[in-house]
Amino acid sequence: MPNRSYSPIDFPLIRYADVLLSLAEALNEQGGAKTDEAVAYINKVRNRAGVAPLNSNSYTQVNGQDDLRVRIQKERRWEFNGEGVNFFDEIRWKTWKDTKFFPGAGLKQIWGESQYANSWGGDHYYNWAIPNTEVSMNDNLTQNPDWIN
Repeated sequence: MPNRSYSPIDFPLIRYADVLLSLAEALNEQGGAKTDEAVAYINKVRNRAGVAPLNSNSYTQVNGQDDLRVRIQKERRWEFNGEGVNFFDEIRWKTWKDTKFFPGAGLKQIWGESQYANSWGGDHYYNWAIPNTEVSMNDNLTQNPDWIN
């Protein structure tokens, strides 16, 4: 596989869709009227993709802040599939365990037989380890739980 670093084609550091969906997520988390404002930013991404805008029919009707939070998460998963963005979203939302480590998840043979099952190491994955060099330079820092110095 060729290394993109040596390509004459520039690759995006961040896409406009990421900016719009991040803004929509931030607005939705503020609740109230901001949730309605968030829908407009999501619809910019959906319109570019050629899919039905939110609140345009009974299937896309948004029913409050919690519903929109789930819709934003799904939108980000669809929009950034294979771009290396979703892992950090799943860690931030603390949904990585539920979406990647369910029974039957893992590496499978082409005929469907399980070859390797995913195994969850613990919730400490959501809070990364503080580098030991930082802890040793600052007495006020303590390592996050379940990480070893």
